[in-house]
Amino acid sequence: MPDELFRENLRKVAVSAFFFTLSSLSIAMVLSIISDNISTIENGLGISFSIAMISFVAIFAYLQYKEGKGLE
Repeated sequence: MPDELFRENLRKVAVSAFFFTLSSLSIAMVLSIISDNISTIENGLGISFSIAMISFVAIFAYLQYKEGKGLE
């Protein structure tokens, strides 16, 4: 069963990744409207999903590393 710090870190990371995704998807939608090109939104969806996954893993790994250094 996960401890409280793990759950708290997971919650922080999920919120951060959500806002990164929300921001990048909003930018993609605005660019799609400005450029009047439908493929921009398709690319934006893929890029925002990638940003979410990469930011989630990177931030979570950093927090886990920081937690591990604190235990030493």
